[in-house]
Amino acid sequence: MTRLSFLSIPGMLIQLMPILGFAENTPQGERYLTLSDSTKPNRPVMSIYQVALVCNADPSIGCGSRAKPVLLALEKQAAVQGAWLYRKGTMMAIAWKSKPQPAIVDQVLQEYGLKATPVDEQMAIKYLNPFPNHDWLKGAQVDELSRQEAITIAHHYANMLVRHALIPAGQEQALAQEVARYFQKELVKTRSVAQLIRDEQTTFRTALLQITEKYIGPEKAEQAIRWYDQSCQTCEKQSSCGSAQRGNTCCG
Repeated sequence: MTRLSFLSIPGMLIQLMPILGFAENTPQGERYLTLSDSTKPNRPVMSIYQVALVCNADPSIGCGSRAKPVLLALEKQAAVQGAWLYRKGTMMAIAWKSKPQPAIVDQVLQEYGLKATPVDEQMAIKYLNPFPNHDWLKGAQVDELSRQEAITIAHHYANMLVRHALIPAGQEQALAQEVARYFQKELVKTRSVAQLIRDEQTTFRTALLQITEKYIGPEKAEQAIRWYDQSCQTCEKQSSCGSAQRGNTCCG
């Protein structure tokens, strides 16, 4: 039988089932949660951060291609037991083998052009009860988001061709399927920030042009790519996934 637990916060009492969270401070002032479970007494210390990893191609999910190398880099750290991205790309969870080491998080995320802000205990408990669940993707599991993003990019691109009357009626679905297959293969590859920017600007663009040429010919394909580039530039200005510094890596 599972024992009910309670978290005491000034002015309120939250019932948890079966997780109990104790908010503490590190010497650096970071808030974290020690999670205990009556059925899993060895629950690790968890740190939850807000991060800007929302995918611009599909704002309902996180950007798997940017999150994956970050999560894998964190999991290589000796002090880290595991690292997860929240499905919407707004938060990251880290399980520690002992005490939290915020400096590790700062160092790794800075290498990938990211910043992280620790969340308060009430928000953390909301998203960690229970944990893990289907909204948290660990390490390479974010490939699921990349495959979803590929489909979104493909449909966006095909619909753009239809809107501009660049593709014969009925052919847009076949083109979308081929574009989706290409990006589903490419976006799951682990790349550095520099590699991702380079491939976005060269490799992906060239492949998209070659696929498009098969359906509408070279001249119209070049025109389609120009429209695509304009779309990406608009995305870059609005995106939490891309920036002027590191380029738009979720364009579509």
